[in-house]
Amino acid sequence: MIKIKQAWYMRQLPCHIVAELPDARLVMFRLTPFRKVEEAEFKPYMGHHPSKCTSWVVPGYVLKHYGLVAEPLLPTKQTGGLTTWEAEQEYGLPEGTIRRDIHRGRFEAGEYQKVGRRWILSREAIERVYKKEAAKMKKIEVVIIEAGIDYTSRLESFEMELPEDKDQAVAEAIEAVEARGYNVIPNDQGGCNEYVSVSGGEDYIAITVEPE
Repeated sequence: MIKIKQAWYMRQLPCHIVAELPDARLVMFRLTPFRKVEEAEFKPYMGHHPSKCTSWVVPGYVLKHYGLVAEPLLPTKQTGGLTTWEAEQEYGLPEGTIRRDIHRGRFEAGEYQKVGRRWILSREAIERVYKKEAAKMKKIEVVIIEAGIDYTSRLESFEMELPEDKDQAVAEAIEAVEARGYNVIPNDQGGCNEYVSVSGGEDYIAITVEPE
């Protein structure tokens, strides 16, 4: 198989396919017949880059008939990709969740890219990682409690969508509280961050923070 970056059908070349090689050279070859093309068949393409013209990406299953394999097409806004903020809003995820999961390796190469200061991910990848989780999410109240040397005081509360898994829910609630500017007291340092089950009432998550 010959590796290429990508290949396109182009309106102005109805009998050819234009391909970009790994070294960024643009070449073209005839559409028919279906066969495994040889590199000797490649002719230089001197026009505008296909992404700047009216063109259509050749599907991977078609390329296989020509003995070609394309690199994964990185997601962009133009191809329907979503920024981390857009995806978190759409799926009800806490701010910072997707950036964290990128660094944890939950997404595969080719499913995301960094453009400037933004991460852009394919919608398919986001659905693969979070669709099942979204079905297992539930809205729960997060209560922020200020813990001093000899007192505790309820500061505020808010609701958010969190996983049914209690440990994961507490971890994400802590991240959300920290995003609000609070310093959370870890459990091993005297804090009490826990999922509180209330018999006959609404469960909630208590997060203890340092005094301002």
